[in-house]
Amino acid sequence: TQAVARPDVLRGQFSQEKQVSGFRNPLRSQGQFVVARQHGVIWTTLKPFPSEVVVTADRILSRQRDGSTRVELDARQQPAMRSVNAIMFALMSGDVQALSSQFNVAASREGQGWRLRLTPKSAMLAKA
Repeated sequence: TQAVARPDVLRGQFSQEKQVSGFRNPLRSQGQFVVARQHGVIWTTLKPFPSEVVVTADRILSRQRDGSTRVELDARQQPAMRSVNAIMFALMSGDVQALSSQFNVAASREGQGWRLRLTPKSAMLAKA
């Protein structure tokens, strides 16, 4: 847990690979993020398709580059989304203690950064 510093505001860049069923090569994306502890996370994808995801304790909002809203999930109106929001918020803000309630967490240092390996504790979460 100490390896994962949790400053009030954290800014960084990301590169991500996702293996999508039906595609031979992984989807690669790049962008930047801002985590404001106690407020939320802004995850901005720049490549290959610009978009932005805002995650707070109560909602998840996805916006396109032109400002149009694509998806909005509000935990106050959809109580089942509260647990999804909590996991997403903990994941994006590096809250190891909160993640430990749903995942077995292994943290390791990589150069000047860190990596978290999350293994779901429940079969339902593992399936998702």
